[in-house]
Amino acid sequence: MARFYYYVVVSGQRWEVKFDGQRELFLYDTQAAAIEAAAGAARTTNQNAGTPTGVRIQGANGQWRDERSYGDDPFPPRG
Repeated sequence: MARFYYYVVVSGQRWEVKFDGQRELFLYDTQAAAIEAAAGAARTTNQNAGTPTGVRIQGANGQWRDERSYGDDPFPPRG
């Protein structure tokens, strides 16, 4: 099953949370608030729909710095 991702990305002086395949976005004043919102949404999606979800987090410098998984994340990874 494919994983559904939430993205926390920098947008000027604010932070956006974007969703796979959706155009709407949500703005937050701090990265911490955006991460909290994205993680909460990922947990809810995973619990309610049983869909594996993840959160990808961009740093202030534009580089991807972290990824978090919720549900169906085998460890150790295959391959």
